[in-house]
Amino acid sequence: MEFIKGQKIHLIGIGGFGISAIARILLERGFTISGSDKQANALTEALARDGATIHIGHAPEHVHGADMIIRTSAVKDDHIEVAEAHRLNIPVYKRQDILEALFKDDFVIAIAGTHGKTTTTAMTVHVLQECQSPPSYIVGGIMANTGKNAGVSKIDRFVIEADEYDNAFWGIPANVVILTNVEYDHPDFFVNDSVMLDSFRKFLDRMRPYSTLVICADSPYAVKLANEYRSKVHYIHTYGINRPADMMATNIRVDGDKTHFDVVTTGSLEPFRYIPEHITLPMTGLHNVQNALGALLVASTIGDVNLDGIAKAFTSFKSTGRRFEIRGECDGIIV
Repeated sequence: MEFIKGQKIHLIGIGGFGISAIARILLERGFTISGSDKQANALTEALARDGATIHIGHAPEHVHGADMIIRTSAVKDDHIEVAEAHRLNIPVYKRQDILEALFKDDFVIAIAGTHGKTTTTAMTVHVLQECQSPPSYIVGGIMANTGKNAGVSKIDRFVIEADEYDNAFWGIPANVVILTNVEYDHPDFFVNDSVMLDSFRKFLDRMRPYSTLVICADSPYAVKLANEYRSKVHYIHTYGINRPADMMATNIRVDGDKTHFDVVTTGSLEPFRYIPEHITLPMTGLHNVQNALGALLVASTIGDVNLDGIAKAFTSFKSTGRRFEIRGECDGIIV
């Protein structure tokens, strides 16, 4: 499949994070966008404000006039809009079916893993934006720094959160992959850890030539996958806090709601880029230190990035929605 200027594209399940992000990218690239979902939310309202046609509820006529349909994984073949599209010979695609065409002109950085994907993706996007190299991006949550879960840049670089559920990340042709960690999860989809690991392997098999694999050395399964792919990728870089790695956080200390740490690198990273010696995060948790290391390592080893302000960029990061997000206070108790 391919995207052609002037196409009208209808997205079923447009209120979800994954499909709304695709809709945002296509809308900002100049396509005519419509979409449907059971109910409105902040994502559909933002898309409507920016020019998309949003239908609340589903009906066959919503697909009329569309050149293609993109559906969320939750939408099945007997859905009324899918059935109508088939009747009218309008092609219907899942999210993973369109990703290669979406990224065909971009240098793609994909952040995968069982935990930490959203935060690490958002950190990577924010650091690159602050270092005068703003990428296009798709994040599985609302970035507090941008107020959106997706955006388009004039630079041919794309940062995407790579979700393993329903094998959604199989369609991503990445130049750089970060594996934040790999643990058994989603038992409703992966019947055991072997099936899950095979899914990650199929994702890694789609990496482009001369690719780079960045892994958290604290994750045994991530290390296992990296060892399997040593002869298949151009570079493998590691980061972590508990096991030896190319980039490590040391002297980690917490000061209120901030975390400070020193960055130590091995000689294997020295030929690449400037790497700051100290990082301050406006958040707590060792997992966020790991997330920051992943974002820092990638930003430090790709070209065309002004890294003079990289340490400062982390201090202004505001995370994403639903991650330690304060919802209110009652009788002195913060929720």
